[in-house]
Amino acid sequence: MGQTATRPGPTIDAQTATAGNGPTDRGTFMTQHDQAGLEQRAQAATVAGHWAAAADLWQALLALQPDHPDAALQAARALRHLRRYAQADALMRQAITVQGSQAAFHTILAENAMDRRRWRVALRHWKVVRSLAPRAVRGYARAARALLARGDPFGATRLVGEGLAFAPRDRRLLGLHVDVALHAQDWTTALARSTRGLAVHPGDSGLKDRQAAAQAGADRAAAGTAGGGPAAPVQDILPPGVTASADLLDQYLDSLQKQGGAVRLQQRIDAAQAAAATGLPLPGHAGQMRMLAQAAHDPRLARILQGDTDRASDRGRRRGPGAPIRVVFFFPHVTQTDHLTPLYERMQADPRFDPVILCCRSGGTAQADSFAVHAARYPARDGWQVVDGGAGLNDTISFYDLDADLVLFHTPYSLNAGRPFYLRADFAARHAQVAHVTYGYPLLSLDSASHHVYAGGHVKHCDFVFAESPVCREPYGRYLRASRIHVTGYTKTDEFRRHLEPVTFAELAARGRPLDVIWTPHWQLPGDPKGDTETSNFLRYYNVMLRLAARPDMALHVRPHPLLRLRLNTLGIMKFRAYDRLMDRFRAAGAQVYPPEEGVSYVPALMQAAVLVSDFSSLVAEYAITGRPMIFCRTDDVWTNGKWIGAFGKQMIDACCYTVDDAAELESAIDQIVGRHQHPKADSLARFVAAHDLFPAGSASDRICDIIAGAFGPD
Repeated sequence: MGQTATRPGPTIDAQTATAGNGPTDRGTFMTQHDQAGLEQRAQAATVAGHWAAAADLWQALLALQPDHPDAALQAARALRHLRRYAQADALMRQAITVQGSQAAFHTILAENAMDRRRWRVALRHWKVVRSLAPRAVRGYARAARALLARGDPFGATRLVGEGLAFAPRDRRLLGLHVDVALHAQDWTTALARSTRGLAVHPGDSGLKDRQAAAQAGADRAAAGTAGGGPAAPVQDILPPGVTASADLLDQYLDSLQKQGGAVRLQQRIDAAQAAAATGLPLPGHAGQMRMLAQAAHDPRLARILQGDTDRASDRGRRRGPGAPIRVVFFFPHVTQTDHLTPLYERMQADPRFDPVILCCRSGGTAQADSFAVHAARYPARDGWQVVDGGAGLNDTISFYDLDADLVLFHTPYSLNAGRPFYLRADFAARHAQVAHVTYGYPLLSLDSASHHVYAGGHVKHCDFVFAESPVCREPYGRYLRASRIHVTGYTKTDEFRRHLEPVTFAELAARGRPLDVIWTPHWQLPGDPKGDTETSNFLRYYNVMLRLAARPDMALHVRPHPLLRLRLNTLGIMKFRAYDRLMDRFRAAGAQVYPPEEGVSYVPALMQAAVLVSDFSSLVAEYAITGRPMIFCRTDDVWTNGKWIGAFGKQMIDACCYTVDDAAELESAIDQIVGRHQHPKADSLARFVAAHDLFPAGSASDRICDIIAGAFGPD
């Protein structure tokens, strides 16, 4: 996990790059003829668009000839195609040191900064570009775009004017001139500028779209409404006689956001438009306000906000023929994302895809800062794309901003959770396709009275559900056509198999060493309104687990659910300090304790353990791949209330697990399994896994990639 993934392509090692018949005047062992051949191969890879090979070949040539006039620039351009921005930046800085400042070098640095939304850095390099190439339109047009993104239409107007002074017929500048006015909602000026542009380029579709947006804005202004579609007057969303204020509107939008499916999507959008039309500052909902302002000069977004569906059918036109499929993985927090990381890593190595992780910093805790964890795990310098969505959930950039073709939500209940409308599946489905990958719980919760979250109506927005077992077809089939349900196996199985030692419990026991036992208490605690039931074995069993940690015939691994520590503190059951002291006691007893962040992988320990002690946790369904003993700690509540464990889950637990109801039974089960090396349920566990095809051969991630690529097809 976390290793660098690169797209396929030939690489050039140092020996190959320097092999030759004798020294050259550069101190290498490659002849000028060989260098010419290397340059020809680099040029051929560039023309063919084989960017990984091109990057390697140009860099190999650069290592041999540091002042080559084109190698650094061509290598950086190839690296840009691979989105390996940090490496491209380093090459350009080195080239500037060796060859001096050139407009092309600073252009690469500026574009890299633009792609990463580092507007200030981009503007600095565009300024250098204009000084070195004062009549190059790009230096004015792209800098104006950066200024618009920073909310500076006046600076953008000045730069566009400077560019038009020497290039009055340039389509890009003429379009930008209109965009600046649209951004400022100056409809009269936007109409005049689009008319002038069309007089020069009468067939230009971009200028025609801008003119239509300007006319629509003018019409809305005449009717007293605001951008993105007709906005209801603010009186329609506030109680009669109440005067609108920024605080009141902020609270109202917050309340809509928290009400889930009780409030229709269009009602949410209309309320945001009404609030925006007041002109009051609403920094608590900056993301919504930004989208509405963008709609004023983005006709496609304006249509989508009004309820139209435009599901990226013009992907080829927007990004070029043969563009890879842009897949956005939405990780609003750290937990419950590790089932998607194997798929992200697989897509990163597949040229058919352009995968991005969109993160949030939705709170002050380490667990809430999804970006910090995933950016460290997938560094940009190695070509990974992890996007910092912003300081707070309501400021997060949208899937629309990221030009998503497909959005993968991390859990089914995140599809339409209490988030801004533009991060919900019902809105994403207007402009992209939506997918969900199951992750363990369905096998325990199928057919429960509440049907848990896997069979809820919110899944109706999914174009793809990738299920881990054939038994998942039935609950998803209540809301989706069969063609949208794909039984691919479980994505984390790809990682499990990398760490699984294919030996039986009997073989492990025969080695004569202490047996590894992993304990995985869940997070749902007594009285926790988030869980609505008690499933965790933590409070009942941590004292007995401390005693068991001292047994000489077992080595205990403690892997609490990442939410457990937080929920204990929030409910006032056990403060952070007390919990941390307890974990220190486990360590002192010889146990291996896994921290609450998912940045530290527990999977190797899980797959190598001889025994699992768990409860209502997805790990019960996951660990079954080992065929080794599982001790299931029941609670009366979760076993009898019918809300969480369903009929299939009980079948799995009865067939595959040793159930215990108190500390004495837990110790007895440990004595039987660890002390006497008995696993009488080995055969029934194997039969259950085989009967339900829980772990099909091959890679689940490979199957998912092929299904998505086949569904999108060629542009």
